[in-house]
Amino acid sequence: MAYKQSLQEWIDSFLGTDIHTIDRHITDFSKQKIVKKEWIKKSFLIAESCIEYIRSTDYRIFVYIGFALRNRRKPFIPDTLSLIAMDKWTPPFIILSKTRMEKEESYTISDILSKSLQRNVFYWQYKEKGLYLSNVYIAIEEPKE
Repeated sequence: MAYKQSLQEWIDSFLGTDIHTIDRHITDFSKQKIVKKEWIKKSFLIAESCIEYIRSTDYRIFVYIGFALRNRRKPFIPDTLSLIAMDKWTPPFIILSKTRMEKEESYTISDILSKSLQRNVFYWQYKEKGLYLSNVYIAIEEPKE
């Protein structure tokens, strides 16, 4: 796939920085427009390509997929992952991190969604000007300690 080289360059450049965590929208890696109904599928494909490259290099980087949530009037953690729950203007993003999210105080585990997806799922939420801003993060695969 055409995006693999830009993914590899992004991962290599991240490793050489003092930055702890970095993210990019999935649309940044595609020369073609990704339609909304393909967002979830494409985000997993791109994240798996990241993991494939990280495995080949023995880098110690954790990969997550982030989804901005739609409901901003109340605290909201979805039980399932669907396009309906996602913000319609914000495509999913790939997160590279040098540490695990569960070691960070600002992320909380989402047990129901974790069981449903059979992957560790975390959420992060804060309130600003009366609106809740929420993201769900899915751990793709974590390096062995």
